[in-house]
Amino acid sequence: PRHEPADEQHIRLLAWYDRTAQAVRSVDPDHILFVEGNTYSMDFSRFEAIIPNAVYACHDYFKMEFPIAGQTPYSGSREQKAKLRSQFERTVSLMRERKVPIWNGDFGPVYANPLEDANADTTNMARYRLLQEQLKIYAETKAHWTIRLYKDIGYQGTVFVDPATPYMQLVDSFVKKKQKLALDF
Repeated sequence: PRHEPADEQHIRLLAWYDRTAQAVRSVDPDHILFVEGNTYSMDFSRFEAIIPNAVYACHDYFKMEFPIAGQTPYSGSREQKAKLRSQFERTVSLMRERKVPIWNGDFGPVYANPLEDANADTTNMARYRLLQEQLKIYAETKAHWTIRLYKDIGYQGTVFVDPATPYMQLVDSFVKKKQKLALDF
């Protein structure tokens, strides 16, 4: 019922989930509820009671998915793979302990735009390797997933809309403002 909640006290979020689950169940006892963890859906450390007929949805953000200046690109080193796996396992530990399904509802690299970045091919190859390793972890651990974006207008998608299309021409100034203000990151 909430997307990427952030409650520094944790207890308000848990109380909200309790109230929401009771309210929904009073009129609809059958549908599955999706419950996201605290702090970008990565922290389930304070969750104790499991809501019946609910999926606990995590997000698996790895620092190397994002364009951070000066960051070493993902190379697939043993250390990087170990950190990637341990971060995921920490995030899903509640689901494992309580034996509930794991659903990662948001992950995936931010791809470099070849129209704006001369090193886009190199950057994107590193991010494709990262994505490949994430998918390998999910397959090995039987975690269900949904990738962040398949297509978009030039920031996170694996497929981009051609900038010469009438649509992109229409939204170009807005997209540039978003990029300048870093609203997608």
